[in-house]
Amino acid sequence: MSPSQRSPKYRVVESALRARIAAGTLPQGAKLPSEHALAEEFGVAYGTMRQAVSGLVREGLLLRVQGSGTFVRPDGTAQTTRTMALIVPSLPGLWNVAGFYYLPPIVQGFCLEATRLGYEPTVLGGIADVSRLTRNSPESLYGIACLLTHKEDNAIAEKLSDLGLPLVCINAYHGRRALASVAADQKQGMEAVVALLARHGHRRIAFLPGTAGNLGPLERLAAFRAAMKRHGLEPLFPARRLPDEAQTQTAEASVIVQPLLTRSQPPTAIVAAGDMLALGTLQALQQMALRVPEDISLVGFGDYHFAPFLHPPLTTVRLPLMQLGTEAAIYLDRRLSDHEKRRHVLLPVELIERGTVGPAPARAPSAPQAPAPTPILPSPRFLKQSRS
Repeated sequence: MSPSQRSPKYRVVESALRARIAAGTLPQGAKLPSEHALAEEFGVAYGTMRQAVSGLVREGLLLRVQGSGTFVRPDGTAQTTRTMALIVPSLPGLWNVAGFYYLPPIVQGFCLEATRLGYEPTVLGGIADVSRLTRNSPESLYGIACLLTHKEDNAIAEKLSDLGLPLVCINAYHGRRALASVAADQKQGMEAVVALLARHGHRRIAFLPGTAGNLGPLERLAAFRAAMKRHGLEPLFPARRLPDEAQTQTAEASVIVQPLLTRSQPPTAIVAAGDMLALGTLQALQQMALRVPEDISLVGFGDYHFAPFLHPPLTTVRLPLMQLGTEAAIYLDRRLSDHEKRRHVLLPVELIERGTVGPAPARAPSAPQAPAPTPILPSPRFLKQSRS
């Protein structure tokens, strides 16, 4: 079998165009015929020709000029700078306490892996930044990873897909297009949480969903319902959720926790959609003089840095945050190399059992009126590790 028979058609066309450029048949600065005309000349589909030309554009041998066409680069050499971009549409809203723990590991994983693979990583805040990058140096952008954290981010991902570059979403994409994604297995994590609580005899388990519009907690809510149903349990929910404008989930947690515990049949365990909400819930429970886990059990989601240093240490689900960024960069590189065939990459999570889960109490917990606050942060060990 000849090399041309083994290679994909677009690779064969790429090689033929590259040879024409090297031989001077397509001289420096020359404008290429339209992709439709080239497809007819080479006897291939338009999509195949489009893929071949895009590969040479990314390689730097060709230059696309919007509204004018595609040209052989005037210097006749490929650019050495190859950029891989991480887009964070909700960047302004992530620079809060939760974002401080959530965003940096993803960025670190992406940038380290992109650099290792030979790309220049860049982190951008939205579609406007991408537009400036593609306008100033369109041939240098090789691929885009889009971090989805809110419902509105799905629309940004769809606009990015229109650029025709390799694109992968970090976290599950919820929309009508067939977009690739790298995501944590939220279902696996929630199943492990509910199974743990069920083994400890808990039957009345409540879920605190946090603010609306946040994609992670929404996925965990659906996973919680499904896991409870599999275990034959009826899920409990607070009468209200945190307001969308809530900036500190720790401060507002008591607003939804206290009414939940004054019900005639209160929960014996609470699952919070995120560790920041779990932190606020733990504080609210202790202010109501409820012992954790003797009176009520508590589980978080995320395993943020402070979780082991709470009093008691928080049982939670560890998300592979750094690996999300790493795998996104790997996915884009493999797409460029034509090795990546999977459309969705699902990363396992890990249930971290610590001190906030215990056996279900014989009697349902009640919420006393007299507050009895207990300091839960910071501990000397947390401060020492933070300074190191």
